[in-house]
Amino acid sequence: MDSVRLRALEIPRVEGHLEVELFTDEKGVVKDVRVAALEGIRLIEKVVTGLKYRYVPSVTSRICGICGYAHTVCSVLAIERALGIEVREEVKILRDVALRLNHIDSHLIHIAMMLPDVIQDVAKYRELLRDVIILRSEVATVAETLFGNRVHPVTLAVGGAYHIPRRSVLENLLKKVRDLCRRYEELLRKLLDAMRGIPKVSRYGKFMALKSHRYSVVEGIPTVNASEEIDVSKVRLILREEARDYSTAKFCFLDGEPCSVGAFARLLTNERNLLCEPAKKEVMNLRRDLKDYITMNLVAQVIEVIEHLNRVAQELPQIMDIAGRSIIEQPKRDEGVGFAVVEAPRGILLHEYTVRNQVVSRCNVITPTVINLGSIERTVKELATGKSVEEIKKTVLTTVRSYDPCVSCAVHVTTLSRARSH
Repeated sequence: MDSVRLRALEIPRVEGHLEVELFTDEKGVVKDVRVAALEGIRLIEKVVTGLKYRYVPSVTSRICGICGYAHTVCSVLAIERALGIEVREEVKILRDVALRLNHIDSHLIHIAMMLPDVIQDVAKYRELLRDVIILRSEVATVAETLFGNRVHPVTLAVGGAYHIPRRSVLENLLKKVRDLCRRYEELLRKLLDAMRGIPKVSRYGKFMALKSHRYSVVEGIPTVNASEEIDVSKVRLILREEARDYSTAKFCFLDGEPCSVGAFARLLTNERNLLCEPAKKEVMNLRRDLKDYITMNLVAQVIEVIEHLNRVAQELPQIMDIAGRSIIEQPKRDEGVGFAVVEAPRGILLHEYTVRNQVVSRCNVITPTVINLGSIERTVKELATGKSVEEIKKTVLTTVRSYDPCVSCAVHVTTLSRARSH
């Protein structure tokens, strides 16, 4: 690189430690960009190696304090496929409910963290922040009642579920979710109005999401750019991870190109399968912006919350027949290889396991942020190159936050500036 100075911006208001390194010339003009994860290596894939299969989901859940539900569900599905376990339809729906609640919870956290980027009016900011926090708390209560814990679900298991609440509890939860649908529909308009001023930053590379007739987040066909369908078994072959010496997280590329995943990709891929009329209307109006600008991912999350709430209200009645029960199906074999793809809040999540004698001998996990890192770096590079740091600093921070990166289970709020030779 021809740069002589490094300006490092650690991104506040994201999950974990992420740094954007801006390499500049003597005049402070950006010449190159690197995006680096600064978290310590977790080694979860090695931790679960040697464990009995039934214990693995509760460990992989600890990969993240926000996406615990997503890792649990994906881990359960992959292990079931390795061991030939078939579960009944109601259990599949129960898992879909779990993951939708996880999406809602995670999106509301990110919306709260992004509000300062889009709202300058302090009174309006406080009002919306309060409403978002209250809604998130009530959604977390629903998740805790259904799955035993609002962060790491304790009732979801390989083969089914250890405990499902009794019918009267499910009926009360259904009433609560329907009320949340009504209340959030009122909040939806306020949030969308507040976000009209969000900067429009172009996204580079392809995007990918699961396509499903019912906007499912636990099953579907991996689809690139909303049109190119890929066999699930081939996804891990075209998604290639690369290690970078400046980042503790790997970068993942789709056929060698940057790829983005997340709420915007799901809406674009499944717009014809949306259930909620307000969601349909907004996606129709904003389709071009959702496709072109990564900063619109925040708007996509706002829209997706109302869709998921309505889907949960639709799905809860379908699990009434298994209320009050414990359902665990046993393995049909003791070894095998299992692979699963689900939609975590931040996008496509992959788990793969090799099981021998009912013990995990190999594990591979690819997370949405690993997939997004290449796109983040390319997008920031296109945005910043040739401009001064002060000119683009605020937009860079907003752009990176728009991807909703999930680097660890902590939020670190600092801005770091230092110089070093390169």
